[in-house]
Amino acid sequence: MFLTPSYINLIKDTCKEKIFIIKQAALINQIDLHPSLVYDHWAITSLLDEYKIKGKYLTKQDEEFIKPLIRSFQSINIDKLPHCFVHGDITKTNTMRSKKGDIYILDFAVANYYPRIQELAVILCDLFFDRKHVDLFPENYKLAINEYQKSQN
Repeated sequence: MFLTPSYINLIKDTCKEKIFIIKQAALINQIDLHPSLVYDHWAITSLLDEYKIKGKYLTKQDEEFIKPLIRSFQSINIDKLPHCFVHGDITKTNTMRSKKGDIYILDFAVANYYPRIQELAVILCDLFFDRKHVDLFPENYKLAINEYQKSQN
């Protein structure tokens, strides 16, 4: 079986496909695996560390934009969030459709033991969000949360 270079664009795809991706994420999150942490500078949980290192390179305008986000992020006690095995990068480029139409989740290179919410945050920001169709996001958000919660019970 060969995969075509047909990246998933769930914004325009069916509700059934969106539900499939969310259910797969929930299944991944149920895997009882605690790998040794490999630092990923792109991971959401690395934001504060990366800001300390690279924040000095921000323009004044970017700094003004980012600073409130950093303060908000600092208020989150990440250790208290529910953790599980997380793919961490279920995005358009890591979900592909086969010639038969089956959807596959690829590239577990950054998978690790993270806050469970990280899985949904990445999916929602990449697969379920489109700047050209912001009005669709609330519906996509509700669908993702509802389906994920069903899969966790």
